[in-house]
Amino acid sequence: MTDFLCSEAGLAGLQVASGGEADLHGVCLPEPVDLDGGGSGCEPTALVQANPIGVNVQTEGFDLGRIQDGVVYRDNTRTLDATELPVPGAVGGLEE
Repeated sequence: MTDFLCSEAGLAGLQVASGGEADLHGVCLPEPVDLDGGGSGCEPTALVQANPIGVNVQTEGFDLGRIQDGVVYRDNTRTLDATELPVPGAVGGLEE
């Protein structure tokens, strides 16, 4: 799916059911320059916002990178609900 808006759903903006597949893509379009000196910003073309859950993934082993390519998750109570949560990367700078 490309260039979409999922907002104010009853539960989840998007759901990948058990055994399901999804590929989400968006880009960042420049906003017009603000004449009051605020500069320019970015208007996403793929937006998941104002949902209790941004995306629910029920497929084990699903690559979460497939739902992140240019997709903006904004103002959801919880961004991700999944059967498997990603393992965070190592934090640098810790002494052994």
